[in-house]
Amino acid sequence: MELTLKKYNCPKCEDKEYIFTVEGEVYWCDCRSIRLAKERIEKSGLSNRFDKNKFNNYKANNEQRQKAIETCLKYIKNFDRTKNLLLTGQVGSGKTHLAIATSRVLLKTVGVKYADFVNEISRMKFNQLDQEDFTKSLDSYRNASVLFIDDLYKGDTSPATQRIVQDIVNYRYNNNKAMIITTELDKIGLLDINEATASRIIEMCSYEEDNDWGEYIIEFKGRELNYRLFKK
Repeated sequence: MELTLKKYNCPKCEDKEYIFTVEGEVYWCDCRSIRLAKERIEKSGLSNRFDKNKFNNYKANNEQRQKAIETCLKYIKNFDRTKNLLLTGQVGSGKTHLAIATSRVLLKTVGVKYADFVNEISRMKFNQLDQEDFTKSLDSYRNASVLFIDDLYKGDTSPATQRIVQDIVNYRYNNNKAMIITTELDKIGLLDINEATASRIIEMCSYEEDNDWGEYIIEFKGRELNYRLFKK
């Protein structure tokens, strides 16, 4: 009788989603956070955007957009779970398109939690009376393998919301956890709202390469970059 080896989706944990160490300790496998991230995207109704927003259909038809793609690809190539990717500036420039395209690639190997700032993080301030639910939501943003915040500070820079954002950013900063962030504000605008939070976000974008420093920061400037107005 010929034996056939069972094929697993994740050979690392053999689809159990947890792994025992030789010391007898147990920890969750990366495939679990990937599965949960994909399920969350499906439930949020964002699956169409994640299917459509790819690097090969982003119109890199000028120097700024071409440099933006190059920065995203470098971020993916050097991804180490500790650095941020920040996309700022011009409305309609394709910031979210590139952030989703980056997340799509990372989702092959690591869980990426998508958080719509307007509909999720900003509204958390109204849930603070339900401490259990509030803490559960906060912990999910703190502990995600990679946190993707879309439209940071859009329409809400209230002190209560700033405290929530600061809590999430501080936790991830102290624990070296990567974030992908889009915002219509430039670096100065972010610093004007909350200097402590912004400085930590920006610091986590810095990287060293060939004895020189760079930043995983994309800044779109100029109305001509608005995808919705200029589609050529």
